[in-house]
Amino acid sequence: MNGRAMIALAATWLLLEGGIGTRGLGWAVMAGFVALAVSGNLARRRRDPLRVRAWLRVGWVFLAETVIGTYQVARLVVAPGMRFRPAVLEVPVRVRRESAIALFAGMVAVIPGTLVLGVARDRTRMYIHALDARNLDDLRRSLTRIEDAVREALP
Repeated sequence: MNGRAMIALAATWLLLEGGIGTRGLGWAVMAGFVALAVSGNLARRRRDPLRVRAWLRVGWVFLAETVIGTYQVARLVVAPGMRFRPAVLEVPVRVRRESAIALFAGMVAVIPGTLVLGVARDRTRMYIHALDARNLDDLRRSLTRIEDAVREALP
């Protein structure tokens, strides 16, 4: 239990109560003790119960991959000739929860240049159509980045 936090909570309680008395001080210490015990217990269970940072990362990764995909598709469209190589890829899926697979597939589906064709029945593989698969390593890194963000938000 953090002693400084206890003193700060007790002082705040006494200020709100409007005076320092034996009874008020006892209630202040007890309220501070309970508040710190409850908050400490919650903090030990999970630092960020809503996974705010993880969801912010999902949004950031999605935004970045959408911008990159948009640029790549625009470059393909305005370039003279048809210099792209479409492909269907079988991508291993590491997330297991249905909601995580749905989020991963949804994110991949709306990123320009990719389309989800389906997920295997055993949920271990996803089939993706890529407009330009000339650089498979970059495409796989992009998919891994998206899946890692989803795994962090929906473990």
